[in-house]
Amino acid sequence: MPGIEALLQASCATTGTETAKARRNTDRTGKYFCEPIKTHMATPRKLRQKIFLKTFSKNVTFYPSQCHMYSARENTLDTTTERSNTMQLQTSSTPLLTAAKLTELAALGRNRISQIYLHWTAGRYGQLYDDYHFNIDADGSIYQTCTQLTELKSHTWHRNTGAIGIALCCGLGALPHNGTDTEFGSYPPTPQQIDAAGKLVAALAQGLNLPIDRWTVLTHCEAALIDGYGPYSGDAETRWDLWYLRDSPGDGLMKPGGQVIRGKALWYAKSSPLV
Repeated sequence: MPGIEALLQASCATTGTETAKARRNTDRTGKYFCEPIKTHMATPRKLRQKIFLKTFSKNVTFYPSQCHMYSARENTLDTTTERSNTMQLQTSSTPLLTAAKLTELAALGRNRISQIYLHWTAGRYGQLYDDYHFNIDADGSIYQTCTQLTELKSHTWHRNTGAIGIALCCGLGALPHNGTDTEFGSYPPTPQQIDAAGKLVAALAQGLNLPIDRWTVLTHCEAALIDGYGPYSGDAETRWDLWYLRDSPGDGLMKPGGQVIRGKALWYAKSSPLV
């Protein structure tokens, strides 16, 4: 019966052709810190749902896609649509993820990882960033940008401890509008990236013994909605990564991004369970 090898076969067979991405938080000295005390899990579910619904109560002006740290200037948004080269990696020097390596990483991370967060880099194809444990390029190639799954990466505000960050290398210049009519720009998420993300989530969830549900596997947009800085929150530092995606391969319709990737992950997990 096939296992991780089967789940990653298509992605690992190819050879491949935010800056800390936490919301800004400062201490009294004005210094950045990317991992405040993790309090969101202590929030009662009803309150989290209330926050989630409250985010749809008012409109907000969206800025171009920016999945990285804001300008250090007080109350000023760095509106450039081009990501800084800080923390950018080269594909030529970054290893592709292999099934054997993923099995090893999962074995070492079991009982130490509780959540998986899905992002995009807000960059171009072929641009990898060290904010994440894995980067997925346009052709579906999965790059390993961590030495272990427990390595602390700055990908999701308040949610980095015990969490894995996965990013699709895309999204530069995207505009969300109302979600279903997102303009993805010149670097949209590709069907190969979306499919590879589903396979990777399935393999990680099985290797780490995690459920594939909306409380364990979330897009950055979903986490931001729960924590009060997602679409329609009015927050000046709104995050909306993978808010909506085309279900492709699939029916091609625009659907909530988390639903699309979790659905594919569930299908792959059931089709190729671990031995």
